[in-house]
Amino acid sequence: MTPAAPLAAAASLSPAERGKLTAHAAAASITMAVSLLGLKVWAAIATGSVSVLGSLADTGLDVLASLITFYAVRLAAEPADDQHGFGHGKAEAIAALFQTFLIVTSAIGIGWRGISRIGSDFEPQNPELGIVVSVVAIVGTLALVAYQRHIVKQTGSIAIAADRAHYTSDLLLNGSVIAALVLDSILDVRGADPVFGVAIAAWL
Repeated sequence: MTPAAPLAAAASLSPAERGKLTAHAAAASITMAVSLLGLKVWAAIATGSVSVLGSLADTGLDVLASLITFYAVRLAAEPADDQHGFGHGKAEAIAALFQTFLIVTSAIGIGWRGISRIGSDFEPQNPELGIVVSVVAIVGTLALVAYQRHIVKQTGSIAIAADRAHYTSDLLLNGSVIAALVLDSILDVRGADPVFGVAIAAWL
């Protein structure tokens, strides 16, 4: 599909149809983020892992970002009024910008936590729990990203595209958590967990 194709597809939809599709995608994002947040709180407490904690922090920001996206796409679907003669479409661009800010904030927090743990003797506990939760997160995120991609093709939504990019980055993050726990707790490569935490922050 060419870059202009999503715009052409979006042009064929009525504002109400486009708003309904983007709202459904944003609602699916919120549901996924809240579900993963609960799982990762449990895993972070049980393991004490820096990489799991970083993943938890990122998921917490996912919840906030998804809520903002939901509000933005609902606002963007509203018709023009006296104060907004050209409609409310810029709400999506503002939401996308704010998501970028959240990603940077998350990276700083994760990096600080990882650096503070480098050189310590701390070993994550119950690594298998963190691994299972991360695998569940990867499977759920893959399903969400595929659905968001479908919606972006239909609507050309900037906000949903930004949300999809955020969740795509989470795939690498969750894979890194698995690698960190396997190396640090199973293969006895001490220090892998905080190092991966810093690497995740740098990549973000």
